Order: sequence, then structure tokens, then C-alpha cells
Amino acid sequence: MPAIEPIIPGIYARSERLVQTTRDHDRDRVDDEQLIQDQIRDLENLLGVQTRAGFGLPSPGQITWQDHFRPFQAIVDNLETDTLTRFIDTNTFYRRPDVDGSPTLDRQGLPTFEDQALPDVGTAEGLYTLPSPTAWVTAARDEDGNYPDADLAQAFAEEIYPPILDTLAEPAGAIALADPWLARHPNPQALQGSLAEVAETADVDVHLQLAFQDAAPAIEAGLSAPVDVAIVDLHRSDRDVLEALPAGTDPGLGLVDARSSLVEREDLLVSTIDDAARRSDAEEVYLAPNGSLQHVPETIARRKVRVLGEAARQATAKLGGDPR
Repeated sequence: MPAIEPIIPGIYARSERLVQTTRDHDRDRVDDEQLIQDQIRDLENLLGVQTRAGFGLPSPGQITWQDHFRPFQAIVDNLETDTLTRFIDTNTFYRRPDVDGSPTLDRQGLPTFEDQALPDVGTAEGLYTLPSPTAWVTAARDEDGNYPDADLAQAFAEEIYPPILDTLAEPAGAIALADPWLARHPNPQALQGSLAEVAETADVDVHLQLAFQDAAPAIEAGLSAPVDVAIVDLHRSDRDVLEALPAGTDPGLGLVDARSSLVEREDLLVSTIDDAARRSDAEEVYLAPNGSLQHVPETIARRKVRVLGEAARQATAKLGGDPR
């Protein structure tokens, strides 16, 4: 039977306290030290929740990130993230990445970026999320619906990602590449080379998080071929798409809905896991949210993390494995 592993790629929800501290910091009401202390408190709480839930690959939750792109302003020359853009069909927004010319890496800012944006999870190896190189193209569609040239994704994969991946080689057990917009691109095949570039550069497993979308177009286009794990949103994708994954790519089941405050029932998740595991001959099956948990309150996100851990334990027992 496959090993069942719960994970939470993406950006995690911040506590109410950290949300307020961040607002006060933006208005110069609190200093940097107070903000950092509250960020560390949220990180420690998140890691504790995952440990108690049986996560073998804990995530730092990127809790200092407002969206997938803004932290990169500190290290990518020619990058602007000024234009507020609606995130898919939600009432939330991200700042659209606009690159004027070729992206180049400011190596002087790299240590600060790593300390603030990619904190160590402690003694264990962690799961760190980055925007997929494809996301710099798919998220940057302008008001007229025009996408940047696909070469931009390749440029990020070749120029920006290698030093970051090199730094993460020690604390990371895996890298998640998030792209919630990939299914909307008219020619996803043109972006495949950038994924292959990152997968070949990384010294750890690479997960592709196809958040908040029907994964079929990307998988049928072959974009899952270069990666070790493809995380499929099972709220928007037919379960049959898992059978289309190429050999060598393990399934990631986007089980809990990161856009709903309704906490899922463990028995229903276990039934889905059981069906997916029996369809696959993969050595590992990963359980995940279908997107970043930043879209629900932190109290709800915490419960969803616990449900994933418990569902993994119950599914492992049902399939005849050794539950944690």
C-alpha cells in the first residue's frame, strides 16, 4: 500500500493578532521587533499543530507573505508588484507581477529574503512553497487579457530560482511550486520547459500545486511529467485525472477546501483517499488543501490541518499500513 502523507503547501492563514500587528506596523504604530515576535509566535504555533497532527514534512506556511510575488521585490531587479488584481473569482486580491525587461537576481538581498520569507522549520526537513516559474506568466495577464511571453517563465527558472533552491537544499525536504492560474493560460505546453528546469535544478522533491482549478488541462498537456508530485484540486477536478498522471509522479489530493470555512468530515476524506490509493500504483499519496489556507480564518485553517492529519492516520489504518 502507498504511504499516506499530509502536507500543507501554500500560504497559511495569519492569526488575528498577527493581522493586527501587521496593519499597525504598516502605519508605524509598532516597531519591527514586535512584528517579528508575532510572526515567530504564529510560526511556532503552526509547526506545533502540524507536529501534533502527525505531519512528517512540516511547512513554515509562508506567513510573512501577503501573496506569492511581493517578497520577490527584495531580490528581483526590474520587478514591480503595484497593480491590485482580483484573485480568480474571490473577494481577495494579489499584486500582479510586472517585469520590465529580463529578471535579474540581486544577490545582496538574498540572505534577508531567505531569513524573512523562508524561515527554518527547526530540526525536521520542511516543505517550502515558491510560486511556480509558470506563475510569473499566468498571473501577469494585463487588463486586455494579454499574457507575457512564455520565455519569462524560463528566465525565472534559469536566473532567479537556482540560488534560492541551493539555499533551501539543506532545510527543505521538498519544494512546492504553486500556480493557481495555470489552467487559464491558452498554451500551457509552452511553459513546460520552466518546470523541467526547476525540477532538474532542485536537489529535493518538487511538488506542483495546481490550486483552485481543474487540473486536467495541465496534466493532459504534460506539465506534471517533470515533477515528483502533482497536487490536484479534487473540488474542481474529476478524480479520474489522477489516473492520467505519468509514471513517477505521485498524486497529491487537494481534499480540504481552502476557500470554505466548513471543516470537512474525516470519514468522507478517508473514503476519497481509499479510492484514490486503489487507483494508483504510487509509493506515496499526499493529502493537502486544494489551495492556500490563507483564505480562511486561522482558527478554521488550524482545524483543517488537524483533519488532514487524522484522515491520513485513519486511511493508513484502513489500507493496512502502520498509522502514526
